[in-house]
Amino acid sequence: MRHGMERPRPSSLDEALERAARLADEGRWDEAVRLLAEQEQAHPHDATLLAMLGVAARELGAEGLAYDLFRRAWAEHPEDPTVLLAIGAGLAALDDPDAEAALRAAALLAPQDAQPHLVYGSYLRREGQLESALDQLERAHALEPESSLVLTELGCALWAAGRMSEAAEAWAAAAALDPAEPRPLVLYGLLRWEQGEYEEAAASFLAAAARAPEDGELQLLAALAAAAQGWGEPAEQAWERAERLAPVTVDAAWLLETEDLLADATAARQWLDETAVPAVRHRYLEPAFW
Repeated sequence: MRHGMERPRPSSLDEALERAARLADEGRWDEAVRLLAEQEQAHPHDATLLAMLGVAARELGAEGLAYDLFRRAWAEHPEDPTVLLAIGAGLAALDDPDAEAALRAAALLAPQDAQPHLVYGSYLRREGQLESALDQLERAHALEPESSLVLTELGCALWAAGRMSEAAEAWAAAAALDPAEPRPLVLYGLLRWEQGEYEEAAASFLAAAARAPEDGELQLLAALAAAAQGWGEPAEQAWERAERLAPVTVDAAWLLETEDLLADATAARQWLDETAVPAVRHRYLEPAFW
């Protein structure tokens, strides 16, 4: 996380923040937390420090501590848009209504930065404020037209607004821009599945599964979608990958429920309609920031 200069701070604190940011970039969150916690003793009102510590605490699963830190950071009335963005995203993840004000402030203070518009727009979409969400996400897209993530989130808002063909176009473009990212392909497949275009949906799920071979849930989704089309070999291969990944990234109960469905296209489609598609839809429509 970058940090601003809302108030003069000792060089020792600046150095600690820079060091913590490097640790975070390397995924060494426990070390980052220890370093920031030491500084928090001496600087309990520094919003940048508190926000960074909140982000690190969330990464380690300490949701209660993170929430307290984000609330304290917000109470310091920060003006740095990067800090506001971290606070807003943290509060949004914990369903605090002040998230909206923090994210709105970040977008207003950084009008030429796509990230605040992206996160604020995704938050508004989640809250059902679709007109405002689309405005923010279209601003983000104008600022970063080649961003796969922006296009993916814009597609989610377009889908929620009933603009299906535009959502599909956004996800297809997002998938092309980032050949390693499965999410736009999954969303595209979910849209086609709900439209009854099962063959196109199954092809999209299989392509997404190829991008994420360690995602057991996605392998199982692809397996059953292929089975529903009568594609025996791809279905078996994807199901076997899912089986190898249980119970780490796929529910073992799902595997037990579906083992006998690979040879029954009608039953496979029914299980997808009733169980997998609703669950996966919820997972993949959740904004990517919290």
